[in-house]
Amino acid sequence: MLNKKRSLVRLLVLVTICGGAFILIGGAIASFFFYSVFIIVLYATGVFLLKKSNTKVQRTLSHQRVTVGDSLRISISIHQKRYIPFYWTMIRDCNDIHHLSSIGTTCFILSANQTQLCTYGLYHLRRGVYHFSGIEVTQGDRFGLIQRSFQVPLHDEIWVYPKIYPLQYEWQGVGQETTLQMIHKRSPRGITTGIRDYQSGDRLQMIHWKTSARGLGLKVRLDEEATSSHSCMILFDLRSKKADFEIVVSFVASLAHYFFERARSFSVVFVGESIDSLLVRTKGHVQQLMERLTQIQPVDSTDIKFQSLSSYVVQARHLCVVSANLNQEMNQFVQGIQTKTTIDLFLLHEPASKQLTGSVPIWNIQQDEHGFALRGVIRG
Repeated sequence: MLNKKRSLVRLLVLVTICGGAFILIGGAIASFFFYSVFIIVLYATGVFLLKKSNTKVQRTLSHQRVTVGDSLRISISIHQKRYIPFYWTMIRDCNDIHHLSSIGTTCFILSANQTQLCTYGLYHLRRGVYHFSGIEVTQGDRFGLIQRSFQVPLHDEIWVYPKIYPLQYEWQGVGQETTLQMIHKRSPRGITTGIRDYQSGDRLQMIHWKTSARGLGLKVRLDEEATSSHSCMILFDLRSKKADFEIVVSFVASLAHYFFERARSFSVVFVGESIDSLLVRTKGHVQQLMERLTQIQPVDSTDIKFQSLSSYVVQARHLCVVSANLNQEMNQFVQGIQTKTTIDLFLLHEPASKQLTGSVPIWNIQQDEHGFALRGVIRG
């Protein structure tokens, strides 16, 4: 807390001078100056001794999880227990996205009212995690004598998830069924191999009603397809330019949503400086995936050991490779495993004519305001 004690000391010195003049000289003028300065000193002393506990500040966010392009409303309420005339308060919301504010700033100058509400908006949010560290409060009197500042520790954060768009695809090939077509059909359920307790996020279609009716709680069946291997795997290549990467991340989120609505389980493998995977079966897993996609960043590394991907790929019946561009290493990897599993290749940019992928379907990712339009064809 910053206190300008010098102003208060100067006022005390001025009171002493005026008091001495009043005693020695007397008269109405000296008396007027003495009592005027004395009253101002009493006021400044009261402001100086006022504790910061007199001010209560609270922040409210309209949402804590939004998607790219959405808006956010922030409300800051400030309450002062005691009314002080000729008193002003300035608050500044400390966050790392103030440049997106609707009013260009997150500072507000308030009058001496006891309770006030300040509201501002953030628009066109970009993907990422943003933090609100606290609210800086500066108070003082209108005479410019006393001023102090302190910070209220109000920590909040918002998650801006990648945008999920609907997928519309048009298959231009002949004689081959693609992964999107297989998943869209929602292949029949496999053989039930066991029963387990219901978990939050499990689909209602998986509930084994006959066993649940015995009064032991909801039970969910385990199918052969769900226990033996993943019905689908998304291989996400993180090597991309920044401008292309945002589109690819949004497409991966949209593709995962498409599969989650139609398939039983799938996994996402992130290929970058290191290789790791995330299994998605429940809504909780979907939230973990969205949080991972929110924080993920493109990599420039070209030293990727694609041989280590084989241990992940053998678990999938359908493999979807998502990348901005088809480089030589990825092309060789796809050609080497196309006999082991069903592969679909999703590219943001058309591959060069010399880059052949055998009989692997290539989907060109095209984004518009309505969603992703995919056009698939077999090249090579």
